[in-house]
Amino acid sequence: MADVFISYCRAGTSNLARQIAQRLDELGISCWYDTKSVNVGGIADFITREIQDCKVFLLLLDESANASSYVFAEVNASFPLYGKQITPVPVQIGRFALADNLKFYLGAYNILFYDSPEAVPAEELARQIVRVLSLNPDQPQQIQTPQPHCTPNPLQLSGKIIKKGKCGNNVIYTLDENGQLLISGIGRMWDYPSVLLGFRNFPWDYWRRYMTSHVHIQSGVTSIGKNAFWRSYNLESVSIPDSVTFIGSGAFTQCYNLKSVSIPANAEIGFWGAFDYDTTVTRRPPS
Repeated sequence: MADVFISYCRAGTSNLARQIAQRLDELGISCWYDTKSVNVGGIADFITREIQDCKVFLLLLDESANASSYVFAEVNASFPLYGKQITPVPVQIGRFALADNLKFYLGAYNILFYDSPEAVPAEELARQIVRVLSLNPDQPQQIQTPQPHCTPNPLQLSGKIIKKGKCGNNVIYTLDENGQLLISGIGRMWDYPSVLLGFRNFPWDYWRRYMTSHVHIQSGVTSIGKNAFWRSYNLESVSIPDSVTFIGSGAFTQCYNLKSVSIPANAEIGFWGAFDYDTTVTRRPPS
């Protein structure tokens, strides 16, 4: 039984997985990844047991892992224990659209982004894993962003997930019972009413007007669709990352409880404006 299970694809991140595992071992943390000796005849059962017994599930997700059925099977096996026993640590390496079968599992969790395996700070990541385990080995914790160029998910959803799906070609939404809405992915959101396609079988007017109270947009999203949150009557706060370069016309109009919002310094706003006159909009300096 190991404290940390590393899920990865040998074709892309073998060296990185080995580097992190070696550093964890030096720090006194047991780690398992699939280059170690395994009884081939019982490999599926063995891996399942290792996942079920671990406390941290470290996912090194490059393009090879993104398409790997083996990596998906490991994510699927670990997911039921997220927030109970296992702290998931998904690390995306490279800019690509997350596979649909992984979006369901990872959409509500903090994903750390790096441009290449060489950019991943293995030493700092290993130390943060050690810190999480030493704080409370039985209670899942949140891994913090090790380097400024990472793009963390700004929200940890606290309530039961009501609905999740697509609201852009490579952008997804996750809504919980407390009105917390997470928008994550890479690229632009759809405009309304095109966004209706992402909310099939879910009452759009009810969601927009009465459910959503807090919108958290993850770094990696580049554009907020026209009229995307129009008439979100209960909306009180919006978190907009620096990656957003365009906010469509009417995106936040008739959001009567939205009193203030901070937007990136260089974000362009649609011709007809994106906010009501009584919403205080401030531009923050570039980070």
